[in-house]
Amino acid sequence: MASVAALTPQPIGSGDRNGLPVEVKMSDLGPYEQVIGIVRRVLQIDAVDPRADFFDLGASSLALLQIVELVQEECAVSVSVTDIFDAPDVDSFASLVADRFSPVGQLAD
Repeated sequence: MASVAALTPQPIGSGDRNGLPVEVKMSDLGPYEQVIGIVRRVLQIDAVDPRADFFDLGASSLALLQIVELVQEECAVSVSVTDIFDAPDVDSFASLVADRFSPVGQLAD
């Protein structure tokens, strides 16, 4: 049986790290997942319902501009604000980005 001390939550970053998953970097994710992460960061929310409209998630016009800029920088995909209005929910926009994504050394269709 484990002691109470062994069951007490420890602060993040303390304790034994053996066997713990490696921290995931945004660059290790696919473009769809990167867009979800960008939306979470910009809107400062913990979870994103991919079917939700950006405005239903609390996005302002300024937030949409930030999302577009970060997608261009971090995913290396050309998108515009009009793309968000053409694909107004997170899933549609993330799918659009994923469709336009081309790994380094390959041309997009």
